[in-house]
Amino acid sequence: MKNILFLLVCIIICSKVNAQNQRFEYEGYNYIHITKEELNKANTLSQILPSFWRDLSMDREKRKSLEDTRKLYYALGCETYPNNGYDLITNYVSVEVKVFNHNKEYSSKGSNDTLNKEQKEILTMAEYGSEIEINIYYMYKPSLAIKPQKNIKDLRGLLKISILPNQLAEFTGSNKGITNYFNEHVINKIPKKDMDHFFKAVLNFSIDEEGRTKDIYLSESSSKAYIDKIIIEAAAKIPTWKPAKDEKGNKVKQIIKIPFGGYNRGC
Repeated sequence: MKNILFLLVCIIICSKVNAQNQRFEYEGYNYIHITKEELNKANTLSQILPSFWRDLSMDREKRKSLEDTRKLYYALGCETYPNNGYDLITNYVSVEVKVFNHNKEYSSKGSNDTLNKEQKEILTMAEYGSEIEINIYYMYKPSLAIKPQKNIKDLRGLLKISILPNQLAEFTGSNKGITNYFNEHVINKIPKKDMDHFFKAVLNFSIDEEGRTKDIYLSESSSKAYIDKIIIEAAAKIPTWKPAKDEKGNKVKQIIKIPFGGYNRGC
């Protein structure tokens, strides 16, 4: 009898935990962000973000190799530490800049950390809220006294940044308001068996100068047509926002991205 009661308690607890896990929570912006002025003035990657090497996303093994090599270089008296020093141990193979605007992708490759003309032109196309990806492919300098692990291949780092206005577009209730809106108008219409599909979806739209929702699309589908339809319809009916403003106080359009599974889900 005790075993049966214990099992029932476990089922109830697990059911509650599962129900909690089926709720969406909007996290807001999770990217490194800069101003449009800073981006337009930049001629090199370090002018976009001085700490870009440290902020590059790469797998654990490649990051460990890079940091260990940098520390060894310092230990041998080759250079001071903890200053960046990454350029002293690496050579660029290529640098690719991508800008994502309203389901359109613009990209250009360069050979080093100095932005070429095409890359700078692409960056000026970025709007408030646009995602910018910088892919850096590199190799260790052949002249290094210490040799990194030979099995470390495909040396690549990814940097994601976004341009944000001086004052963000704001929904009533802020992040919590967005959370409540999509839980009520989307999640409540989806059966539990399909919730994993919902969390795959990534919604994108713009808030124009009047606070209205425009340019609605899914950059990643839920893989269920009816769920995609529910999301798009909910986004189209979302109440008016308080529009974004630039440094001069002018109302500006801002791109909004909502990954329903969170920025780090599945990583």
